[in-house]
Amino acid sequence: MAHTLLKTHLLASVAALFCMAHPVLADETAAPAMYKPANDVEAKAMGVLDKHCSRCHQVGKLVKRDKAAKGFGDVMQLNTLTTNPKRILPGNPDGSPMFQVLANKQMPYDVYQEGDLEKPTPTPEELTALIKKETAHWQRATRLTGIK
Repeated sequence: MAHTLLKTHLLASVAALFCMAHPVLADETAAPAMYKPANDVEAKAMGVLDKHCSRCHQVGKLVKRDKAAKGFGDVMQLNTLTTNPKRILPGNPDGSPMFQVLANKQMPYDVYQEGDLEKPTPTPEELTALIKKETAHWQRATRLTGIK
């Protein structure tokens, strides 16, 4: 009996290590380590993203869904979000796809497309906070790397 229990624990440990080494096999709903804002501008932007986007696009914060919408589950990870030109265009926050879907009222999807009036809509001030965050991030990145 003890031998079978030990064997079961050993197999479970090996399986867990295997999944960590192969992220495709890991649990897609597990929350990643949350990005820590570097300043007040990032903190305000993260508040907007948390309020309007994380319920569909942040693994670990999803509401009424098992997987992130459109395979986009890292909206609160500013360090990776701002390096993805499919989301944020370097030096062009107004033209960034992520800002555009918010400004054009395509997102939050549950609010504008499904008519969920219980969820808040992004305010002009919140959209401005996102632009300031993107601008500040790219200014800092340009200073640090010299790349424009």
